[in-house]
Amino acid sequence: TILGSLALMGVPVVFAGAVRAKGPVHLVVLHRHVLLEAIKDCVERAFFEPVGMSMQEAVRLLSTPLPQKGDPGTRPAHLGPNTGPPKKVSLKGQPLAGSFAAYCQRKGPYA
Repeated sequence: TILGSLALMGVPVVFAGAVRAKGPVHLVVLHRHVLLEAIKDCVERAFFEPVGMSMQEAVRLLSTPLPQKGDPGTRPAHLGPNTGPPKKVSLKGQPLAGSFAAYCQRKGPYA
């Protein structure tokens, strides 16, 4: 009874192994369209109605091309542009970072 109920609601039923009955099995085929016709005026019909996006919306969403790496405008605004790391600045003639001389500077890269 559970397998048929799940199948009528549209849930795919897949088993990893064989299902064997312990006793006699009474098989009745109830097609989905017949069930939906029978419960067309019932409140329970909502259980059998598909929800989510329509097929046209799914096709439209899946047919849009994915952004490629390096395309302008594909990065979120808070991440900055696709320019890579900042250019290296030459610090020749400057004191070493973390030194007392760098601490005492009023201008320069460590001020």
